[in-house]
Amino acid sequence: MSLDFWTVRIKEAVRVFSSCETLESRWINTGTAWSSYEEDMCVLFDDVMISEYINMFETANPELSRSLRNLLSRLDDLDQHLDDPARPETVLARPEWTTIRARADAALEQLKTAGPAL
Repeated sequence: MSLDFWTVRIKEAVRVFSSCETLESRWINTGTAWSSYEEDMCVLFDDVMISEYINMFETANPELSRSLRNLLSRLDDLDQHLDDPARPETVLARPEWTTIRARADAALEQLKTAGPAL
């Protein structure tokens, strides 16, 4: 996978977590882009291999790495407080979502310099 394509995929995965409206649409209203908390977490952690992406930019762009690590840390903290499987309404009602959305926005700002715009 090219770096540009990988960056686009990372941006798409992070963008999901930056908007409450997007999450409600995907997890609760099940519009055309149906998903779930578990599925979106798997996309972020497994499908787009965000940890490997972060490691690749550790030296070249430490701010990007730090920003993405902050997002992952908040998501991991939230995950520790959820039942399995997590009900979407329960997940979105957690107070941590305000911070998670802010971290996702900050990561998206850093990603603007890492590759092509969406």
